[in-house]
Amino acid sequence: MQRANRIGWIEWARVLGAVGVVVLHVLTSSFMKVPEDISDARLAGYIVVSVVFGRWAVPSFFMITGYLLLDPLKELRWTRAWGYAKRMILVLLTFGLFFSLLEEVALCVNGGEPFSPRIVLRAVGDVLTASSWDHLWYVYALIGVYALSPIVRWVLDRLGKRRFATLTLILFVVVMVIPTGFRLWQGLYGSGVDVAPTGAVALLANIPIGLTCFCIGGCLRYWQPRRLLPVALVATACVGTMTAVGLMGLFVEGYGDMGFVYLQGSCFACIYAVCVLTMLRHTVGDGPMASDTIAARLAEDSFGIYVIHPLYVHIVLLVTNPLAFPPVLYEVAFVIIVLAISDLSTRALRHAPFIRTLL
Repeated sequence: MQRANRIGWIEWARVLGAVGVVVLHVLTSSFMKVPEDISDARLAGYIVVSVVFGRWAVPSFFMITGYLLLDPLKELRWTRAWGYAKRMILVLLTFGLFFSLLEEVALCVNGGEPFSPRIVLRAVGDVLTASSWDHLWYVYALIGVYALSPIVRWVLDRLGKRRFATLTLILFVVVMVIPTGFRLWQGLYGSGVDVAPTGAVALLANIPIGLTCFCIGGCLRYWQPRRLLPVALVATACVGTMTAVGLMGLFVEGYGDMGFVYLQGSCFACIYAVCVLTMLRHTVGDGPMASDTIAARLAEDSFGIYVIHPLYVHIVLLVTNPLAFPPVLYEVAFVIIVLAISDLSTRALRHAPFIRTLL
């Protein structure tokens, strides 16, 4: 969007979402570096903060996309949708390939394998099979969402907002509620069957998740609650459920991994995202954000921050040990450093003739 046409609450959602994603990945990556040595109290704090600040962010990005593209006053042609999808494909062929090359080089160094052109071929294969860095699942899913968005718009125009909302609710139950309930049952009763998809299968599974959030975003345009208290209570219930399940899965003996209950496909994370966006829309409104603020800069750079920041998370963890620094202070400094460098990198890359069109 042009700066003059930007919507205030959406810009704040982008800012908070970008910060939330960085917080989430800083905490999860810090834990993964020292999983056996981290204290229970510190790990519990990671879980709580990750849920509160990070789990709503990516579902909300899909919802914002749906809110904007399903605007009844604007047309959504195939050429426009293809332009959006092509941009995501190019992001994967540049940043995704670069990340995959880094990973393949690291594997060669650690395994004592000599460098050869096969590294490039393996990296290309990683990108084509959605086996690149985990955070890029969002970009892969966006390609599918953009490709299907004109069909969604056609369905909305034919059904009307009420029947489209009903269809979206059915999609939400099938894609998110039932799988979340099944995985929750699986973790509680320890069936031992792991149905979590990986690789290319995960790519296909994430497209319906993104599409569901996209449709919900379109419905948000027509939903304006009179009071925020019920919305806040629902958000609190979702946060409490995700936090309790996360803590139980890690600390209560006999329960399996129930991470799916708070990951991107979770109905609780989706509902939490709806609540956060609704509260932002109600409190901030549509008025434009002041253009000369740090928040406006982060909003403009939010996609670039999302794509780039895991690289700096890995670099920081290569040179630091979370346990060697005071809790809280280390994590806060970590987040600020990654956020600042990712933003500066996004700004710098915009000077490159081709890359600037992607970020």
